[in-house]
Amino acid sequence: MADALTLTADETTGFGPNVTMAPEWPLSSQAEGSSANASSSTDMPLGPMLYPTLPDTTVDISTITGFVDPVDPGRHEATDEAVRSTPPSLDLEGGDDQESHFLGSAAFLGLALPERDVALNPSESAILSFRQVSSNPRLPAYFVRQPSLLYGRPPNTGRSAYDTVCADCAGIEGDITSRSLDALRRFTLPALPFINGDRLERACLGLQGSEPVPYGLLAVIIAHATPYLPEIRPLHKKLWSSALLGLEDEYRLPRLRTLQLALLALSARPSENIGQSDIGLARAIGTAHLLGMHMDPSGWRLPAYERSLRKRMWWNLMIHDKWRALLFGRPSNIHSNNCNVPLPTLEDCELGDRSSPADQLSFETFEATCKLTVIIDRILLGFYTVEALSKPLGPLQLIGLLESVQGEMRSLEGGLSPTLRLNMPNQSLLSTLPTGIRSWQLSFSGVKILLSRLLLDVVTGCSPIQLFTVLEAALNVCRELVDMVTHITPGDRAMFWMPYSSHHLSNCVSLLLRIAIRGRPEFCDLVAAAVESTITLTQNLIRAYEDQHWDVAGAGLKRIASLLLMADQDLPETKGLYQSVIRALGFVQSGTSMSADDLLASIGLDDFDPFAWINNDWSWLVTGDEQGGQDAPQDSSRQAP
Repeated sequence: MADALTLTADETTGFGPNVTMAPEWPLSSQAEGSSANASSSTDMPLGPMLYPTLPDTTVDISTITGFVDPVDPGRHEATDEAVRSTPPSLDLEGGDDQESHFLGSAAFLGLALPERDVALNPSESAILSFRQVSSNPRLPAYFVRQPSLLYGRPPNTGRSAYDTVCADCAGIEGDITSRSLDALRRFTLPALPFINGDRLERACLGLQGSEPVPYGLLAVIIAHATPYLPEIRPLHKKLWSSALLGLEDEYRLPRLRTLQLALLALSARPSENIGQSDIGLARAIGTAHLLGMHMDPSGWRLPAYERSLRKRMWWNLMIHDKWRALLFGRPSNIHSNNCNVPLPTLEDCELGDRSSPADQLSFETFEATCKLTVIIDRILLGFYTVEALSKPLGPLQLIGLLESVQGEMRSLEGGLSPTLRLNMPNQSLLSTLPTGIRSWQLSFSGVKILLSRLLLDVVTGCSPIQLFTVLEAALNVCRELVDMVTHITPGDRAMFWMPYSSHHLSNCVSLLLRIAIRGRPEFCDLVAAAVESTITLTQNLIRAYEDQHWDVAGAGLKRIASLLLMADQDLPETKGLYQSVIRALGFVQSGTSMSADDLLASIGLDDFDPFAWINNDWSWLVTGDEQGGQDAPQDSSRQAP
């Protein structure tokens, strides 16, 4: 390292009249000895790999099938003028040797002296390199560049994980990478758009000017596709065991791609490893803060695609954070005071003018989920935080808060396209809806159910007529969900579903059973209707699970089984339903009723090891030279999300 101190920054941005800027730090990774556009002999482009009929040196996009839609090849070309006018990406600068970390303005002032001219003697060393990307002088955004501290073996860019996943799928017919990418773009990304599909396409094809081949991301994409590709469903745990090793490598050199891998894991189904998913979410949020994702990038000097992608990725993290806090009762990792990223709009849709009406409806479900997440944050602050539980508001205040939230829910639903609403006309006559719509409807209904349950908890000691009113309203909310599930088609089940969907199903049964138990003996008709809805919903889920092996139904039935077992003394009419559930799930039962402990044991929750997924490989403590440049052996105990 040289001896002079030189602060380098975006030459189009100043700190004020007393500060002189040196030229911005080098933006080309070529200058750092590692190219973002060139591939080594071991990191060949995936074009020939995915499409062996194409020549190695020429890629005609119009001839590509699979995950790439037939498009105009011109959309992959950029004029010299466009390249010159496009600000450089933060994510691609520095290659594998440098990282750009967000630093708050107050902390940055500890590294600079705005009172003096920082353009010092050229003979002094450059020890601080940064970029200020914000065009708002009142809200600067500093990204300090520093060397990547990669201890142990050098990063393998996820290639080892990708090769292992492909080897696991060796017996599967067809190109599993191409098919998984196609499933991602058809089902997941329209509803949760946290990956830029066009740029992923360019990287996989090795087009000029594209990012390096994202091998780690491809490994996770294949594992993520198990709900959509029946042939690899039996390999779910094995594939995730290998794919998560790629995520571990990505965290050693955090980029936007690192968060995309994490979001794929958080959005995976079936979502069984809840504990490690929560830890993974906290880790992803920490990475997002490091990358400045919590700041509004709208006015930043970055490529338009990156500004939009940052917004969408942050709101994906917000969704997982708030929904997990709501469903599991654990604290949220993100406070609204510490982020200012605006809600995404249709302008942030990657496809833009190329989006079809179905694409626009799917993206609208993402917009609506973000807005619903804001409402969920209000619910968390009023009912779920430690402060709310230790110092609860009075009943009238809580009822007022619930009424206010319910009003926001009605306003949100009223602003949706008719196709997205729960009470859309002629629902039973509709064919399969675009991906994400049924998942959105179930999520929206699930929040209404939780609000009804909270209201039922508040109205203790009320008059019979007040209790009847609350129970009847709760029953109507549950019937809404039951009716929606009844009209789900096999095609709908094959679409995207949030990983929390099964919780809404079991929460509905839980509320129905509470209505039936609490309504006795005064409200016999209400009790009968609640039991009937419980039977209808459960039988529909059993059929969906038996006919289509729908993982959402299977996960919901596991929790419903324990609810029915606990309710059989108060509601003996549900005992036969419990028997049907455990038969459908394949639980072996002998003699009399299975105990709750035995049921949990049969599900696998009696001896759950929260650390079983952690790899026992400690070779990262050994230098790459001592390892001989070889990857350490993998431990197959790593669990799926």
